[in-house]
Amino acid sequence: MGQLEAVHACTHRQRLANLLLTHASATGELRMTQQQMGFHLGTTREVVARLLGEWVNGGLIRTRRGTRWLLDSPALARLLKVDGTTG
Repeated sequence: MGQLEAVHACTHRQRLANLLLTHASATGELRMTQQQMGFHLGTTREVVARLLGEWVNGGLIRTRRGTRWLLDSPALARLLKVDGTTG
């Protein structure tokens, strides 16, 4: 499967988790707005905001304007392996 096909085979949830995991610093910090993340993933800021909100409520990440901190990287990594509905 080509790289483009692999990207489109993933859900928004998986693609966002992958973005956080691959772009966060060694300390788990990512400085990127929701708009930037949406553009990078080919989706809207609203989709990104909804997913990030779920993960904040679940204790996976912490957010502050323009910055995210990964609190549970293993849980985010597990999302990459789970098939689900497009988020």
